Amino acid sequence: MGADCSTNPDAPECHFSIDGRSSTKSASIPKAGPANVSNVRVCQEVPVFIPLVQRVVTVGDPSVPERMTQQECTVNGHLVDSSLLFSPIDPAAPTVSAQQLAQHAYQALVMPRPDVGMSPRADVPQLAGLPVWLWLKPGSWSSKSVTLTVGGVTVTATATPRQVVWSMGDGTTETCAGPGTPFPEHPTGDGMALSPDCGHIYRRTSAMEPGGAFHVTTTITWRVDWTGFGPGGTFPDVESSTGFPVRVIEAAALVTNSH
Repeated sequence: MGADCSTNPDAPECHFSIDGRSSTKSASIPKAGPANVSNVRVCQEVPVFIPLVQRVVTVGDPSVPERMTQQECTVNGHLVDSSLLFSPIDPAAPTVSAQQLAQHAYQALVMPRPDVGMSPRADVPQLAGLPVWLWLKPGSWSSKSVTLTVGGVTVTATATPRQVVWSMGDGTTETCAGPGTPFPEHPTGDGMALSPDCGHIYRRTSAMEPGGAFHVTTTITWRVDWTGFGPGGTFPDVESSTGFPVRVIEAAALVTNSH
C-alpha cells in the first residue's frame, strides 16, 4: 500500500516528474472504510494536474495526434498512484464532412475539350445540301473522376458524358445522345448516306459569314455524381466545349474550281 501524501508528503509515491521538472501533488485525505473492505485497486481519470509546467513533452510518434489524461488509483480510498496517460486520437474521426470534401472533388474536375471528327473534314469546304457526319474521337466520351481523402473520409466525384450539342453556325443545332459514328474508311454507295446517329446538312453557304465560314461549337454536357462516405449525391452538370470554322460552298462552285 502506498504512502498517505497528506501526512507524509516526502514519500516517493507523492512525487512525479514531467518534462524533467519535479512536481508534488497532495493526496486527498484518506476516507475511513469498513474494516471488512478488501484491498481493491480502483483507477479513474481526473482533471489533468500539471503544476509549473511550461510545455509538454511529445510522447510516441509526433505525427499521430494524442490525447493526454491523468489517472489516479486508490486502494480503500487511499491514493496510491497518479500518472499521466497519452492515448492516440482516432485518426478515422472525420475532420471535414463528406459533402464538403465532395465539393472540393467536384471543383477539382477538369473536363477535356471535345476532340471532334467530321466528314467531310472541317478543313475542306463542305457542300451545301450534302450530309455531314459528326462524331467525337476516342477519349472525349468517357467518364472522368477525382478522388480525395481527408481524415479517414474518402469521396469520389465522377463526371459522365450524357449528350453532345453541335451548334453548326448556320443557326441550327444537332443534339446527339452519344459520341456519334465515325464515317467509314471504305464507304459504299454514292456518299449520300446520312449518319445513323449524329449528322447535319447545310442548306446554305457560308459566303456571307464573317471570314466566309460558319463558326461551329461542340459542347459536351457531363452529369456529376459523388460517392463514398455516406449516401452520396449529384452536383450540377458541367460542360466542355471547342470551336472551329467550317466553310460551306455550293456544289457548282466546287465544279468550277476543279477546272
